[in-house]
Parts: sequence; structure tokens; C-alpha cells
Amino acid sequence: MSQSILQLMKHFKIHQDENDFNLILNRFQPLIKKYAKKLYYIEYEDSIQELCLALYEALENVTYLENEYACISYLKNAIYHRFCKLYASSKCEQEKIENQTPYEDLIISSDDSTMKDTLFLYDLHKKLNTLCYPKKEIVILLMKGYSDKDIGKQLNCSRQYINRVKKTIATNNELLEMHEE
Repeated sequence: MSQSILQLMKHFKIHQDENDFNLILNRFQPLIKKYAKKLYYIEYEDSIQELCLALYEALENVTYLENEYACISYLKNAIYHRFCKLYASSKCEQEKIENQTPYEDLIISSDDSTMKDTLFLYDLHKKLNTLCYPKKEIVILLMKGYSDKDIGKQLNCSRQYINRVKKTIATNNELLEMHEE
């Protein structure tokens, strides 16, 4: 017959036995895997390790060991709160990465780069950051020489939408005016 979570936790607190932790971990493994799958910005193995660490820290810090349900609830909440913390930080990091324009890819390295070209690229970077996500990516891919069809496949949008974006940029001359100045 298997031991209860409460008994395992009490034995772990007293003896710091690795086997007790592994038994507790096995009981919480489905919950840990559930949350690890939801952390799609982080590697699956890394998220499992982080959530297992949260379980271990909760076992180290728990003080109330009188009620089975309270102990299970405490450990569940510890895993959930670590999940929320990881999700928020990973989402924030992902947004930072998405908001960065890879304008370095647009720079052709040469010794003839002038200050005017550098200022143009800086202005272009600022202007691209004002555009919304699909428009910004379309402009970048157009500058890299991709065809409308390739851009449509890559960004999951129609060629008509890409042509509309191109026409809007051409009629507004927003990006072109900067280079002429």
C-alpha cells in the first residue's frame, strides 16, 4: 500500500530522503507535465526542471503538516505559482524579441558606409517599429528580396494583403522620403 502525501512529506522534512521526494514527485508528475506543456516559450525539459524545483522548494518551506488536503493544496499552489511566474517572464521575453527589428540583416557590410547610410538605417529602424506586426515583417521581407508568394507563405497572409501593404507604403512614401532627405 502506498504512503499518503502527508506521511511522505513528514518523512522528507525529518530525513531529507531522496526517495521520499521522488515518490512525491511521481504523484505530482501529471500536474507538472500539464503546466510544462503550456510553457511553450520555454523548452519542455527546462520547464519540467523549473516546476520540479518549485515542488522541492515548497517541500523545504512547508511548515503546516497536519492535514493531507492542505499539504496537497500547498504543493499544487506552489507549482501553479511558479508556472505563472515562468509564463509571465517568458512571455515578456518573447515580446521583447518580437518587437526587435532585425535591421542588422538589412545592413550590407562594406567599408564605404557613410554617416548618411547609418542615419538612414537608424531612421528606418525607428519607422519600422511604429508599424504593426504583419506590416513590419512584410516590409523587412520585401527589402530582403522575397517575393509576394514567399512572404504570404511565411506569414500566412494573402498576396492581395501584401500588395495592399506595398501600395500603402508606396503612396504614403513614408519609407522612401526618409532616404531622400
